Amino acid sequence: MTLATDSNARLEFDPVIVRTHFGDDLTWEAVKRMLTPPEEDEGGVPVFVDDPRWENADTDTVLVAVATGEIPAVAVVFLADQITMETDHHALVVATTLTREECDDEQQWEYETEFGRQFRAVPETVLDIQVNMELANMDFPDFSSVAYKDPEGIYRRTSEAAASESSLHERAADELSLDAEPASMPPESGASACYSARVAAVRAVTAEE
Repeated sequence: MTLATDSNARLEFDPVIVRTHFGDDLTWEAVKRMLTPPEEDEGGVPVFVDDPRWENADTDTVLVAVATGEIPAVAVVFLADQITMETDHHALVVATTLTREECDDEQQWEYETEFGRQFRAVPETVLDIQVNMELANMDFPDFSSVAYKDPEGIYRRTSEAAASESSLHERAADELSLDAEPASMPPESGASACYSARVAAVRAVTAEE
């Protein structure tokens, strides 16, 4: 499989991984292999933004680059930082690119960010997160709520995590429904209104390119 290393070559289901730690090339190559799907799998191929100018960049810096188009527009962006490189789990930062302005109201924004704007995920879950976010099958709290309950704050996609994912998301949706107008409710597909709008916007940008 040929890896896409040019961020401009990104396709719809390709997760974008920004390398922000450059102290261990061997571990980075190992992490890249973990992120690469088998040849027979149909789905996204990772786009690796591997440029020393992003060394030590924090999440906010990367999100600014996403917002300005310097890094391709995606529903989420993944960071391979020092913790990714130096821990046994090699979990990456997963950050939502969603902004308050893309939500209908403050309540919807609070729902989206109830468990934070970022979490960590082990490499084997990255493609699953990317595809489900791009398809608007799931929204950010479906994943961040599971990571929130993990002792290390990591999304691992276990059967226990899947159960927690469902119950936590349903509770959050129920709380939102108490006062929200129907238009601001998460659609039946599982994705929220602002994430559906976000995905549509991303696809529009991609189509223009």
